[in-house]
Amino acid sequence: MHRALVNMLPSWMFIALLMAFFLLSATIFFFAVRRYFPKLLTEQMSPAFTVMGTSYGFLLGFVIAILWQNYTAATNIVATEASNINLLINNLQLFPPDVQLKLIKVIRVYIDILKDHEWEAMRWGEPAHETWRTINDLYKTLLTIKPEGTLENQAYGSILRHLDSISENRATRIHMLHTIIPVGVRVLLLAGALFIVFSVTVNDTKNKLNHFITVMMVCFLLAFNLGLAFLLAFPYSGDIGVSGEMLNKVIPERLNNMEAKLKGM
Repeated sequence: MHRALVNMLPSWMFIALLMAFFLLSATIFFFAVRRYFPKLLTEQMSPAFTVMGTSYGFLLGFVIAILWQNYTAATNIVATEASNINLLINNLQLFPPDVQLKLIKVIRVYIDILKDHEWEAMRWGEPAHETWRTINDLYKTLLTIKPEGTLENQAYGSILRHLDSISENRATRIHMLHTIIPVGVRVLLLAGALFIVFSVTVNDTKNKLNHFITVMMVCFLLAFNLGLAFLLAFPYSGDIGVSGEMLNKVIPERLNNMEAKLKGM
C-alpha cells in the first residue's frame, strides 16, 4: 500500500495527504478529549511532551539520514552500471566490425529490457526476470569470439571484467528494491507521529488560537519529515526515484550511432 501511494501520487501530494491525515487526527483528538475525556487536558505535562517530541524528532532524523545514504548508494549503483557498459563498448571498438555488430546486438537486447520492462517493474519492487538470461547470452556470445593480437586479447579480458561488474551492479540494484526500513518500523514511526499529535492536542493552553497554530505547525513538520522518510524508503519508486536516463536513453543512442556507422562501412 505504501509503495502504491508513492508511485501513484506526486511527492508533494503524498506529503499533503499525510498532513491532511495528521490534521484530521488532531481534530478528532481535540474534540473527543474535550467532549468525553476532559480530565486528560493538562498544562503540567508540557515539559514531558517536549522531551518526547524531541526524542521522536531525533529518531526520525536518524532514519532519514540512513535512507538518504541508501538512496545515494542506489544512485551510485546505477551510475556505475552505466559506466561499466560504456567502458565495455569502448573496448568493443578494438574488434572487427562483424564482431562489434554481434555484441552490440546482444547489448541492445539488455538495454531494451531495462528501458521497456525492468525500470517500470522496479517501481513496484520487482525485477524483469529475463534480464539475467540476456546477461548469460552476453557471456555465451563472448565465448564465440576468438581475439587475435595483443590489443584484442587485452580488450577481451577488459570486456569480461566489465561484464562481471555489470552483473554485480545489477544484482545490487535488484537487492536494493526492498526498503531497509521494515514494515514494522514504518508502522511504529507512524504510530509515534500520531502520539506526538495527540500529546500536542491535549496540552491545553489558555490561548486557543496559539494552540491551534501549534497543532498545525506540528502536523506540517511531522508530515514533511515522515513523508520524506517514506518517499526515500523505496529508492526506485515514485517521482523522485533514481533516474535510469543514462542506461535507458544515453547508451541506446550511442549504440544506434555505432551500429549505423558500422553498417555504413
